[in-house]
Amino acid sequence: MAYSAISTGSSANDGTGDTLRDGAIKVNANFSELYNKLGTGTNLSSGITADATNVTLTAPILSGVTTTASGNLQVKPASNILEVQGDGSSVE
Repeated sequence: MAYSAISTGSSANDGTGDTLRDGAIKVNANFSELYNKLGTGTNLSSGITADATNVTLTAPILSGVTTTASGNLQVKPASNILEVQGDGSSVE
């Protein structure tokens, strides 16, 4: 499944956006996909924990990506090249 955006309409309360029910269905589908990819479907289990303000990597989720005891992110690419890319339309 691909990401499903909630339509908010053209302006507030103009009746052109998703209904509350349709929006909730999209939110549930998006979270369901994340929980299936990163865990058991009902729990996250791939080394990622999250609360209201932080996302924590507790185990390597990708080859060469770890965290230190102090919570610093370590990225050690095998090719010694780290690429960080934007969305392609903004200045990088």
